[in-house]
Order: sequence, then structure tokens, then C-alpha cells
Amino acid sequence: MAPGEDMDHTFTYFCVAEGNDDKWEAICLNLDIAVEGNTLADVKARMHESVKSYVLEALQMPEPDQNRLLNRSVPLSLKLKYAFKLLRHSLKSARRDGGLQESFEIPCHA
Repeated sequence: MAPGEDMDHTFTYFCVAEGNDDKWEAICLNLDIAVEGNTLADVKARMHESVKSYVLEALQMPEPDQNRLLNRSVPLSLKLKYAFKLLRHSLKSARRDGGLQESFEIPCHA
């Protein structure tokens, strides 16, 4: 990259969180990263930090490794599972077992 060129890139990653009063799990469907926490806010914050760290580390790698690491999505079967769930429910809704489900995006500037 030539001096003076804009090195800022923004990536957006799609995540899904599921949980109840005291246990939440979230997965980033684009990078196959998962986190756990006690609240929705907790897993969102942990996911944001995990994605940011992962992307910044991947961008330090040689180009072939960058492409492999930054295009490492979850298996299609898992994507379809969450797509089906999101079609059946609103993006933030109560599940039959009393838990909650929410989708969110994480912007990552690198």
C-alpha cells in the first residue's frame, strides 16, 4: 500500500445470541467464533472484543492466511438452523423454553 492511502477498512459480522436470565451464548456466523456470558450485554461485549482481536491478528498474517482466516464461516447447516429460527421468530423474541434469541451485527474497523 502506498504512503498516504487510506488503510481503514470496515467489516461487518453477523452474530446470533441465545440465552435466559443467567446464561447466554453467541456465535459469529461469519468467523465461527463463539462466546458465553451472563447477560446479553455481556456476550455482545465479549463477541465484539473477540471479533476485533481475531480480525486484527488475521490482518497481520500473509495474504493467503488472511483470506483463509477472514473467510472462515460456520458450516452451512448451522447457518440454515439460525436462518430458520430467525424466520420463525422476530429478531428478538421469547423462545418456547423461556429463553431469548437475538441477532446483532458487529462492525470492526481495521
